[in-house]
Amino acid sequence: YAQSGKKNIRLLFPMVFTKDDVDILIELVERIKIDLMREYKLKLEDLAIKIGFMIETPQAVENRDYIMRYADYVVIGTSDLSKFLKDDRYKIYASIKKVIDTASRQTRKGKNISRKSEWIKEVFVAGRLANEEKFLYFYLYLLGLYKYTYLTCLLNEGGLQRIKSYLQNKSIKDS
Repeated sequence: YAQSGKKNIRLLFPMVFTKDDVDILIELVERIKIDLMREYKLKLEDLAIKIGFMIETPQAVENRDYIMRYADYVVIGTSDLSKFLKDDRYKIYASIKKVIDTASRQTRKGKNISRKSEWIKEVFVAGRLANEEKFLYFYLYLLGLYKYTYLTCLLNEGGLQRIKSYLQNKSIKDS
């Protein structure tokens, strides 16, 4: 990476619960950057590594403000979140919306930023729930609410086929 000139490295840390988890991981990444700069005689801007955290527990949802201060992107893991919240759709959807709302709010607070692309935070929704037809309506609702947040639904192959088939068999009236 260091010698290739590519700037497309992303690190995603799963099962982040607390502020301490975030602090430990950020410190580790910073140490690695320092080691790479010394070893390969690089500048900090040569190490454009994007940091992401998975938000997949109620505790991570509650710590979302702190987590997102250090994140370039977040992935909401709906499979684990659903298990922790005992498949309560209302609580799951509310948690997802809280995370996206926080990402949207933080992006608009940007620091002296000139281009919109520099202050848009990426949010990915992944896991079992993201692959269900029922979730599609909630996802479309979220897309309408958050115009300055990249919101992506990560589908597995089976989920993609189910949702494609579902959409092909629906009319606008059905919606």
